[in-house]
Amino acid sequence: MGRLPNITMVALDVALSHQARALAAQYGLRGADAVYAAVAQQAGCTLISLDHEHLTRLGSIVMVRTPAAVLTELVPPTSPSSGV
Repeated sequence: MGRLPNITMVALDVALSHQARALAAQYGLRGADAVYAAVAQQAGCTLISLDHEHLTRLGSIVMVRTPAAVLTELVPPTSPSSGV
């Protein structure tokens, strides 16, 4: 997977695991969910998720968006046909 374009592999090192553990305790997250949050926080990027816990608990520390919300921002609105 690491050779695929636009994929960045992140090692779960000691520092990241401590950050994930702190987020899990503070925000009531399960293990993997806390790792996703820690990676997004460390990278300063948006967490794109359908997970209700992500969407409701993490907004104060990382930007969390649904895939649908991101897609509406990426796809320009279509203009009405000019009839030509």
